[in-house]
Amino acid sequence: MSFAQDATRLSLQEWERFDRGKGRETDPPYRDYVKEYWVSIGVHHLDGATEEATPWDPAKTWRPPWSAAFISWIARKAGAGDRFAYGPGHAGYVARAWNETEDNKPGRLYQVRRIEDYTPQAGDLVHFSRTASVKNFQAAKALWADGKHYNSHCDFVVEADPGGAFIQTIGGNTRDSQGAAGHTVGRKRIRLSADGKLNQRQSSHWLAIMECLDR
Repeated sequence: MSFAQDATRLSLQEWERFDRGKGRETDPPYRDYVKEYWVSIGVHHLDGATEEATPWDPAKTWRPPWSAAFISWIARKAGAGDRFAYGPGHAGYVARAWNETEDNKPGRLYQVRRIEDYTPQAGDLVHFSRTASVKNFQAAKALWADGKHYNSHCDFVVEADPGGAFIQTIGGNTRDSQGAAGHTVGRKRIRLSADGKLNQRQSSHWLAIMECLDR
């Protein structure tokens, strides 16, 4: 089984384990599943209900976002090995994929594509911004080159309509289009443009697609 096939299978498995998007991160047993994701990147003190001081104000608390830990868990389980930059943030592994794309590194797992140039397929990662000043590929590329962090998110593509009309994605620390309110492992259906590309948005701007090369 290829990496793309295994990543798709595991993403669907975790969506099912979170009761198809109805399981809340703070409730048992789902909070323990979140702990598994954290442990996979070497963080042992967090689960889905843990609160700790925010990085910007120690007087305030938050539940640290676990979406990148989820992606890292899937990638590790699917056999990425040393071809993926596991960690608590999405920008790190996207930057590595971009650098490997620029270098045309043999055997790389992903290459980074502009949204206007490529139709996402199962096993790919779709990447969007959660930083107001990072609105497009060029802005993100400058940060990748400098190794700078920015708030962002990625989801695995688990289904691509053969006619290019839509994709379905699964991600962690997100909401499900059909599930209950609250953070979960969520599944979404994203309509594509007439030529099968991601439509740019007015907020949470699409930045890039990580095309999986292990199919």
